[in-house]
Amino acid sequence: MLLLFVIALGSLALRITLTSPTALQAKQAPEKYELNAYFAVPTPSFFQKELEIVAIGDSLTKGVGDHLKRGGYLYYVEQALRNEEIYSDINVINLGVTGLRSDELLVRLDEEPYTDELPKADHIYITIGGNDLVRIFSDNLTSLTLAPFLLEKDTFGERIQEIVEKTRALNPEAHIFLIGLYNPFSKSFSDIEEMNTIVSKWDEENQFVAQQFQNVTFIPIRDLFLDSEDNLLSADYFHPNTLGYKKMASRIYDYIQQELSANHIDRLPTGGLDTDGQHAN
Repeated sequence: MLLLFVIALGSLALRITLTSPTALQAKQAPEKYELNAYFAVPTPSFFQKELEIVAIGDSLTKGVGDHLKRGGYLYYVEQALRNEEIYSDINVINLGVTGLRSDELLVRLDEEPYTDELPKADHIYITIGGNDLVRIFSDNLTSLTLAPFLLEKDTFGERIQEIVEKTRALNPEAHIFLIGLYNPFSKSFSDIEEMNTIVSKWDEENQFVAQQFQNVTFIPIRDLFLDSEDNLLSADYFHPNTLGYKKMASRIYDYIQQELSANHIDRLPTGGLDTDGQHAN
């Protein structure tokens, strides 16, 4: 009988020991460690992805006039995005063609390399329309009036609509940034004030088209060249110089920042870029 009592007492003591807080902590510790090991909070690099940029259009996309030969606005936008370390890598395809008009871009959108590269893009940048203005200007130089520019404005708007539609058909997901026009004759023909009105009217077509589509952003740049006290044009008094492209890049970057913020990526600082293409905080 005494033997049974001792065994029962030992069994009770063992249960008390196993269910004590110290014993429970010792038992749970390995399990807690395993949860931390398998479900640790990921670092920001866990979410990083490559960014594919395809730029299409005319000599502004090509970077003509940039005396540093870096590729115009596109270089500075790329560097600003790289500095933020949001993406694991950034790949840029520049399909800019000097002298390209909107009707010619429409044809190229059905051809390689456009049909190969545009479907891969996350961002698509478009500059087009400056050479359309130049053609009308040249054709009517001896009797320049507003009439031919305003007459062609609607046709230009229709072509911009087709350009965006074709681009969107090739890539339904990418964000398209439609970069506006500036007055390329502000220095060489500064006495023709009507050109500012013409550029403004044509830019209204760009803005209207952008508003018809999701994930298409119109970026105005006309005011950068109109209101600047700095010389933003190259030696040909037509294309932007390096500073002009940096000003463009800062404006474009600000609009990219807004797009990223709208998609809950809030790592870009405000203030645009300084003259070296760095952030101006």
